[in-house]
Amino acid sequence: MNNPQIAPLLPPELINAIISEVDSKQVLLNLRLTSKTFSEIATPHAFRTFDVPMKSNAKRLAMEFWEALDLVRHVQEVRLNAPDGTEGFWDVVKDDEGNDVLQLPLTSEWEWTYRIEDIKFIFSNLVKFPRLHTLRLYCIEKYRPQPRWEDPDYEPTPSYMLELEICRAIASSKLVEMVQTFEIQHLLPYRLVLHHFNSPSSRLTSLTITDCLRNPCISLWFWRVITFPRLQHLHLEKVGIKIRQEPFVPPHTDLETFLLRHGSIKTLKLHKCLIAGRELDDPNELDFPRTWAPVWESVAEILPHLIRFDFEPAPRRHADENSTFVDYIKLVYGLYYSSLGYHSMPSYDWEANADDLPSERDEAVAWEELQLTLEKRR
Repeated sequence: MNNPQIAPLLPPELINAIISEVDSKQVLLNLRLTSKTFSEIATPHAFRTFDVPMKSNAKRLAMEFWEALDLVRHVQEVRLNAPDGTEGFWDVVKDDEGNDVLQLPLTSEWEWTYRIEDIKFIFSNLVKFPRLHTLRLYCIEKYRPQPRWEDPDYEPTPSYMLELEICRAIASSKLVEMVQTFEIQHLLPYRLVLHHFNSPSSRLTSLTITDCLRNPCISLWFWRVITFPRLQHLHLEKVGIKIRQEPFVPPHTDLETFLLRHGSIKTLKLHKCLIAGRELDDPNELDFPRTWAPVWESVAEILPHLIRFDFEPAPRRHADENSTFVDYIKLVYGLYYSSLGYHSMPSYDWEANADDLPSERDEAVAWEELQLTLEKRR
């Protein structure tokens, strides 16, 4: 493919199929330079995703890009990749020859305000991408206390303020009528932005949330209140799921409560999600009045349009040298919860309650039955 003369020999459809498999933006940009044919085909792929620049000149870069209308029209996805929070910012400075170079920032606390405002400005103007339909926010994962606004001595970290201002920008925009796919990782002030899509006019069809068990974002409000009228695909990862035991109501999980309002879901993915056994200070013995097996059965009834359900780790009837029954149970159960988040159960709790724990073999049977049911629907 390095020879531009190859382009006329291949149909554009085949070239497009090949280029669509390229995941390196730099390679796509290079392909644009090889020939007119490659440029026409590679350009939509090269500029399909707009990565929000975590640089000191972020606002200027965005404004310059918005002026290139022939490129802006190809943007369908906006992505913020900030797994290090504000520590991922870079200063853009000039070297001796006048070229832009990157260096780690030496930024005082008050200067963060201006940089965060630049990122907020970008998110406030995402409607300038007329074909935008996908939004991905990858934020920092580490323990952070939630802001205690009643404490005058508490100052939120720059990373938290970055997330908060991004959410405020989205919440005051018109993205509810544009975004169909939304993915968030470790977004602490998630409620602001998801409330924006909690609307009859929301076009959101696909939602992916990766949470942090040590300091979870998802709250009871998400499970019991929020509704996405067109939601078809839900993917949850590292999410703690509580069992609710209320008067005159059989035990049920928060997940089931959420799914009852979203009967349009067609695909469901739960990866590394755990059922929380009891509160941290609860003196009662470890107990799981609701296990995954009846939850799966309930899901099949609640979601009549469900055709695919991916659950990891999936239960197996027989253990091998890489997995034991206890290993599986500890991966999908085994959490205490408190106002501070989720906590792993100590080994002595597992040993003391071994006879009362769910059986992986029984859950494997229930899982296989669910898959057979979904296969008949496809």
